[in-house]
Amino acid sequence: MLYNVACVYTQLGETEKALDCLEQSNTAASSSEALNWIENDPDLDPLRDHQRFQALIGKIEEEKKNPE
Repeated sequence: MLYNVACVYTQLGETEKALDCLEQSNTAASSSEALNWIENDPDLDPLRDHQRFQALIGKIEEEKKNPE
């Protein structure tokens, strides 16, 4: 649900709120699933150049390489 809220916030131009939700939603999804959605969802296009977004992608990629 937080992922969908992040998409809505993104479309409303609420970048920081969108990123907050994305960071929280990552804990509820598997790394592979989260990465696939986040990398390919056009709703998140406005966030792609943001430092926090790029850091989140990096974190998910790292978790995918080194699952606990």
